[in-house]
Amino acid sequence: MPRSFRRRALLMFGLTLACLPGGCDSSRVADAPPPTPLIVIGLDGLEWSVVVEMLDKDHLPNLARVMRAGTFGKLETIRPTSSPIIWTTIATGKRGEEHGITDFTRTSDDGETILLTNADRQTKALWNILSEFDRRVAIVGWWMTYPVEPVNGIMVAQTNTDSDERRLFKGTLVEGVPDQVYPPERQEEILSVVGDVAKRAERLKRRIFGRLPKARVNADRVALRKIDWAVRADAVYHSTALRLLDEQPGYDLSMFYFGGADVLGHRFWNYMYPQLYDPRPPQQNVLMYRSVIKDYYKHLDHLVGTLLDAAPADASFIIISDHGMVPVFTDTRFSAHHHEAPPGFFACSGPVFRKPAEPPDLHGLDAERIPLVCSVYDLAPTILAHFRIPLGRDMAGSIQTRLFDPAYQVAIQPEPRDSHDDAAFLAERTRLQPSADSIADKERLDQLRSLGYVGDDDEEEDEDDEDDDGD
Repeated sequence: MPRSFRRRALLMFGLTLACLPGGCDSSRVADAPPPTPLIVIGLDGLEWSVVVEMLDKDHLPNLARVMRAGTFGKLETIRPTSSPIIWTTIATGKRGEEHGITDFTRTSDDGETILLTNADRQTKALWNILSEFDRRVAIVGWWMTYPVEPVNGIMVAQTNTDSDERRLFKGTLVEGVPDQVYPPERQEEILSVVGDVAKRAERLKRRIFGRLPKARVNADRVALRKIDWAVRADAVYHSTALRLLDEQPGYDLSMFYFGGADVLGHRFWNYMYPQLYDPRPPQQNVLMYRSVIKDYYKHLDHLVGTLLDAAPADASFIIISDHGMVPVFTDTRFSAHHHEAPPGFFACSGPVFRKPAEPPDLHGLDAERIPLVCSVYDLAPTILAHFRIPLGRDMAGSIQTRLFDPAYQVAIQPEPRDSHDDAAFLAERTRLQPSADSIADKERLDQLRSLGYVGDDDEEEDEDDEDDDGD
């Protein structure tokens, strides 16, 4: 039996077990405890080995708060460990070949490289399914959400543009580009966040990292530019998320994405762990940049804490990363990557989730021995189960019943459907296309090259050479 088929069979067997008598009993659903708000926080590229090291020094108090109050472990990811594929799988419960997001780009019949967008997704995501069941959703910055689509609530796309340089960078917004926010009448209001973040970006960066030195060579200039836009990008989405958490009526499912740990991990890993590299990076650079990644992990932990505090009292949380990071030694531009990355981070806590008999000691954890909790395929089924919305039998994962407090009776579920997808949904996708006024694909491709995902980084380095000539 092929390995992929065997794994799918096992996962579907798990789904079947979850729906045995005492499980999928539609007549009992109305008597089960009602669903409460659920907030999913995505931290792209958060690496367990760094988290463990920082937990040991009590440097991540808010992640620790969630971990001590619920369940934590590794999140099994998929290969290739490509962000658009994984985050779309998390949102749909489907494999890449099924949901249609199989990479960052596709090649047209005439050989042109074309960016994949939300319009290329061919299966319903959590926000579509919950909207159909009259649940309110708030989706902020999730991969492959531009152009936005109608939802029962609000969607703020990952439009990916730096408005100053007119270069597409993941995780922020830009004025003058339509289809970034649904409903459209809220776009101007949400875009006001961009200007607010720009005014305090330098203060925020100094608060996170202290005073960073001025770059002297091309590679440092590129790396520091990544810091600038990673900070601004996550700040825009954090401010937006706080605004939405303060709204009434509130949202049943909120999904917030932050990409900075991944971005900075690519560029600064060798300064954090110089002993791994031969030749070692220059000692001057190590002294200047060795704390960048850990400083940013502390900042992300702070962002998580503010979201925990701003959430409704009855909200539960799932915090995840799509993959970890590993050092690389053969790329002159990047010191870490995730082509063959370790599993991601997972933690959940809140009223609906199982509480440990006593809070675990988070000091002295061994990253290698932290167990797998579930797979990226399991998240969508588990989230649907929380809301007691029928699963699709065509989903690849299963309900992770052991995560839930027994009092929540998560095994009481409605009968699953063969699929949530239908012809009407697919027909609507054909009309979901980026506006002709949107930023050119070339700029987004340049950004993907700068992260090592598409082609090479020559164009960006050439721009830096021009900057040096002007100094």
